Amino acid sequence: MAHRTGAIVAESIAQEISDHENTKSARHFSLSEESAEDRRALISELWGDMLRTGPMWSNIRVFHEGRDLHPTRFMEGRISDGLIVHSTVNTHAVIRCLETGATLITNHLHETSAAVQRIQEILEYRLGARVWIQSYLTKAGQTAFGLHGDDHNFVALQLLGSKSWQVESDGPEPTRRVFQAGDGAFLRAGTEHAVSGVGELSLHLTIAFDWLESTPGQPGSTLSEDERRAHEKTYRLGNGLPVALDPATLEPGMGLRSAGRSRPAVRVEDDHLSFSCTAGKFRFDSRLAPALEAVRDGDETSVRELTKVSGLDEELVEQFVRFAVSKRILLCAS
Repeated sequence: MAHRTGAIVAESIAQEISDHENTKSARHFSLSEESAEDRRALISELWGDMLRTGPMWSNIRVFHEGRDLHPTRFMEGRISDGLIVHSTVNTHAVIRCLETGATLITNHLHETSAAVQRIQEILEYRLGARVWIQSYLTKAGQTAFGLHGDDHNFVALQLLGSKSWQVESDGPEPTRRVFQAGDGAFLRAGTEHAVSGVGELSLHLTIAFDWLESTPGQPGSTLSEDERRAHEKTYRLGNGLPVALDPATLEPGMGLRSAGRSRPAVRVEDDHLSFSCTAGKFRFDSRLAPALEAVRDGDETSVRELTKVSGLDEELVEQFVRFAVSKRILLCAS
């Protein structure tokens, strides 16, 4: 399977959380050297992605001296005929703010960055969680928010430069540590922490999440029953174009992704397979079991990859994919 930016980072974080999900205290970790190339590729993509306004221009914030700056300080925009919003970030204004101690925050970065969306999707399936991701860019040597606790679990991952973290610990004094690129921390909801720059350009991601369901001994934030049911009905960002419009446009190497944000369930029933997902419950030929398992993993795939993993004839796999796209089981491209 081809390497896709953010996938190695996501798998490493998922493994770290899974190995210590019942640990109540904050945990520091460092990603393996094998993830370094993926982290560098991720940073390269993020420079352009962080200032894309996307569907919500208000996702971009500049925080300085304990408050959000008004968007007119760093954004330009107007609403034209047809109620179309034209919003752009004034890069030079953002730079001036960062030079004087501000923090640039991009909320819901998965909505404007394909690589960050990939991290979100992998973690949601691997962890059984609802995940959202934001970035924090600083240059000054000061804190933006002071000591505080969040109402959700999160992983902080340092991508560039250094950042000083003060985190609540089991002892009488908080833990203090300077994170370097590749360092991270896994904190439960409510864990008090403060983050400060050290006077150099610094970029980190905060990967926030709530467990879908509570299990014994698993501390941290969990979705309520109503929130969980609502989440199970939501879809990943994307669509079935162009295959849903014209099945003939399906290519062997075209990217495909599972459509639901909750991991599908596969069950053997007599002479067929039952596949339950956001789009509903479907019956499939038992021969498609390997392909359905690949879809269920949530990774990006293609007809070529599904043919290889299932050992089936490519024409049969194409028939399955065309059906799955038409029923919103699969999304096209990435």
